[in-house]
Amino acid sequence: MNTVEVSVEGIPEPSWLSAFAGLCAGILDSRGKKNWEVSVLLCGDPEIQVLNRDFRNKDCPTDVLSFAQDEGGELPDNDENSVFLAGDIVISLDTVRFHAEKYAVLRSVELVRLFVHGLLHLEGHEHDTNSPEEQMILIQEEIMKSPVVNKQILKEIVF
Repeated sequence: MNTVEVSVEGIPEPSWLSAFAGLCAGILDSRGKKNWEVSVLLCGDPEIQVLNRDFRNKDCPTDVLSFAQDEGGELPDNDENSVFLAGDIVISLDTVRFHAEKYAVLRSVELVRLFVHGLLHLEGHEHDTNSPEEQMILIQEEIMKSPVVNKQILKEIVF
């Protein structure tokens, strides 16, 4: 069974955390993951800016950061009893709000899109800046269209 632990830092705890964690675990299931453990931290721009500065040498807020537990390692062929600590995903809700308004989408949709983006990085995907149709973004948007990203669940995630 996949596990997604969601926590907050520097922001009030939203009432929809468990709905979001369940949706994220469903996305892991739909990707064929078995016994993956992912930690998600929801925060504001000040908190993500510190992480972006400390780990990427970019002293500015960003939307999402991913920290794989086994950087550069092989992804496991998990058996039923082993747990794979995939890593951490950090998402700024301030930037989610900004992007949602800029791109005229629901905040919940943008939040899930950033989770998916972070997850793809944990899977080992990287941006291909030489490609006009970047493969990672195509995969991301296919996941966003999938039945697991249920419109009803997205309505439960309101902020």
